[in-house]
Amino acid sequence: MKVRIGLFVSILIILQGCSAALVPYTSDPDKKLSYAYSLMNQDRVHPAERLGMESLKEFSELNNEFGMAESHVFLASLYKQYANASNPKFHENFPDYDPKNGKAILHANKAIGLFSKLNQLTQVSKAQFVLANFYLGQDSKNRGCKLYDASIMNYKKGIALDPNTGFAINNPNFKNFPEMVARFKLDHCKQGS
Repeated sequence: MKVRIGLFVSILIILQGCSAALVPYTSDPDKKLSYAYSLMNQDRVHPAERLGMESLKEFSELNNEFGMAESHVFLASLYKQYANASNPKFHENFPDYDPKNGKAILHANKAIGLFSKLNQLTQVSKAQFVLANFYLGQDSKNRGCKLYDASIMNYKKGIALDPNTGFAINNPNFKNFPEMVARFKLDHCKQGS
């Protein structure tokens, strides 16, 4: 009995060190993307990245451009957070992860391109917001602030075309997306900041 318990505990310890441990399996690319966001929020970068890439691959195989764009937004967000110059601890542990920060820009621009092609302007605004925050994290204030403006403009245009295209935000400090973007712009783009 003690041997079984010891073996069980040993297996659990080994699995906890594995990046794929306790990652739910699904063949649905939408669910993979949802799980990827959850893992990113838990700082489980590698399994989050894996699920995001799998989701992108599966949406690409289905020729689902909206899903592909959503996958690109996720990957841009992931790389923005972990390839950011303000996160030196990550670079200490994973120095080759994205040293030139190109992955965040690449995926954000792909999302913007796909959403633009689909005329999903509210979604374009979401990808522009991610890219704006990335640029501000890289001390490219002018680029980031211009993208905040473009993001608000595209969101308003998208809502004017189809009021049902808005989306919920995962930030309880703001009522809606335009309010959040306006506040970020106020905080980061005022003169002298």
